[in-house]
Amino acid sequence: MYKIPVKIESMQKRKRSVGLLHMLAGFFLLVTGSFVDNSFQVGWLSLIVGLASFIYGAFRKRIDPAAQYNQWMRIIQSLAFAAKAILLFNVVSMITVASLFVWSAVTLLLMFTEKKIFKPTVLGLSNSGVSIPDYFGDHLIPWELVRSLVVRPDYVTITRENHSYVQLEITADLDPKDMNRMNEFAAAEIAAHPVTETAETHD
Repeated sequence: MYKIPVKIESMQKRKRSVGLLHMLAGFFLLVTGSFVDNSFQVGWLSLIVGLASFIYGAFRKRIDPAAQYNQWMRIIQSLAFAAKAILLFNVVSMITVASLFVWSAVTLLLMFTEKKIFKPTVLGLSNSGVSIPDYFGDHLIPWELVRSLVVRPDYVTITRENHSYVQLEITADLDPKDMNRMNEFAAAEIAAHPVTETAETHD
């Protein structure tokens, strides 16, 4: 398989929003019934995890540029939201309890998607097709659905069977010989897997 380091713009945007989402999680922990009914356990849980989340989100790029602790912060947030929902079950409204459980699930989901976006994004070329990185795995485009694929020093361009195209920025310097091999490999696979009538109408 050939691998090409590329920039996925949607993942870049998602990466830029990570800090804000940490701050929102921290804010919600702080404002939902922190010291209600003299529940100091809930109060301290909200205060410590909420402030930690807010500070981490605000200064994440400085204190954790490689996102080594991002996953642990999400796990702590998810546990804090779930624990808070349980501790406040008979104290606050069911809407508040439900929202806490929802936040617990959301932060856990964010952990999995953010785990992917902080890894290097690599476009893959194999006999099966072209694999493009996605949040929960790689999206495979079979060669039958590819009209052309061209690797240049700065961009790789994929034209699909419906004439739509994807252009991805390459984030590393590629050896000209490797680029020639990739282009030859892609051309050979496309020739061996012509676009069929079924592929033409593929949605």
